[in-house]
Amino acid sequence: MKLHWDDIDPDGVSLSVDWDLFVVGSSLFIPCINHKKAVRQVANATGLRSRDLTFIATIVDDKYGIRIWRVT
Repeated sequence: MKLHWDDIDPDGVSLSVDWDLFVVGSSLFIPCINHKKAVRQVANATGLRSRDLTFIATIVDDKYGIRIWRVT
């Protein structure tokens, strides 16, 4: 499956994100195991560099994943 500009699939399950809502200071939680791939795909989809993002592995509603904040 080829990625569209608004899709990410760090573990092979495609997620669509409304990137217009991902403004400076906002965050999103991506349930996944492959954190590096998730950060890379978010950076590619948004046109940001990975240093424009802050992230931490976490558990939300019993789901393991990564929370990513847009800092610039």
